[in-house]
Amino acid sequence: MLHFLRRLSPGTCIVIQYDCQPPVAATFQGFQNGLVILSDFDCFPGLAHLVVDKINVITLGSLPCDPPRECERY
Repeated sequence: MLHFLRRLSPGTCIVIQYDCQPPVAATFQGFQNGLVILSDFDCFPGLAHLVVDKINVITLGSLPCDPPRECERY
């Protein structure tokens, strides 16, 4: 997984399945302190930092952004 990620250029559109979450689209931005930096992760406008070991699947491409989801209240 890490070898594949190191070959990506910043700005590459990917679909990622992280931990036990459903696949989501994101834009790869790079690495920092052993974390993958993504923007537009699941249509979120900020940056996300993910632990490489929690990534299960990555593919090149994108998914359409769904309308904003309602947050579940716990």
